[in-house]
Amino acid sequence: MAFGFAVVKFSLFVKQLALVLNRPELVSGGKGYSAIAGVALEVLGALLTLAAYLRYRAVRNEIRTGEFKDSFVLISFLSVTIFLICLLLIFYLSESI
Repeated sequence: MAFGFAVVKFSLFVKQLALVLNRPELVSGGKGYSAIAGVALEVLGALLTLAAYLRYRAVRNEIRTGEFKDSFVLISFLSVTIFLICLLLIFYLSESI
């Protein structure tokens, strides 16, 4: 969630800087996906926080009853999701090089 916040704020910072410097080409050069990416990361962070809380409660109950089971599906899903987000951000940022 913090990364999403930073992405959105950086996008706003660049727009404000362009206005102050009277250089609109600084903003119009990009595709403008930073704000969308930042909000998407915020939503993903909120959903992951909820999933972590629900998983915590399930594990706590499993430990109490002595029937702990690991969550291969959840770990796999989170790993693949984070990996795909990293690939998308690398692709998006590489266009500006």
